[in-house]
Amino acid sequence: SGCPQGWMQISERERPYTDGYWCGDGRGFNVYFSETSTTTLTLKKFIPMDYIHFEGLLQSPFNFRLTYKTLRRSDAILRYGNATSPKNRGDLVDGSLCDRIFLNCDEYTCSVQSPNFPGLYPRHVTCHFLIKQTRYVPYAKPLITIHQ
Repeated sequence: SGCPQGWMQISERERPYTDGYWCGDGRGFNVYFSETSTTTLTLKKFIPMDYIHFEGLLQSPFNFRLTYKTLRRSDAILRYGNATSPKNRGDLVDGSLCDRIFLNCDEYTCSVQSPNFPGLYPRHVTCHFLIKQTRYVPYAKPLITIHQ
C-alpha cells in the first residue's frame, strides 16, 4: 500500500532477509555494493488497466535499465581504503545484516560506515555499532571521536 506504482527490492543469499522496498522513481546515480556471491533484484510494477492489452503493452511508461560492474576489493577505495591506508570497517556480527563491532581503534583508524557506503542504504534496516576499548591504560581515559 505504500508503493502504489511499484517497488524494487534487493536481497543477498548470504545475508539476512529484510522486507524493505525502494518506491517511486529511481533516476539518478544509484549504487548498490554487494560483498556476496549472489544478489537478487526484484521489481514489481503495477500497470494501469488502460495498458493491459497486447498492442498497448509496449507503450507502458515502465522503463528499466541495469548496469553492473565487478570490482576488485583493492579498486573500491572509498569503501575499503587502499593498500597503504586500509579502512578497518569492524567485524560483522554473525547473523546480522550490518551490525559491527570495533575493538581498540587506538591501534588503527576505524571507519564506521553505513552498510552499503557509498551507495544506497538498505531499506527497513537498523544498524548497531559497538565501539569498545579493551586495553586498559593507567590514569588515562579513552576518547572516541567520530567525524563525518
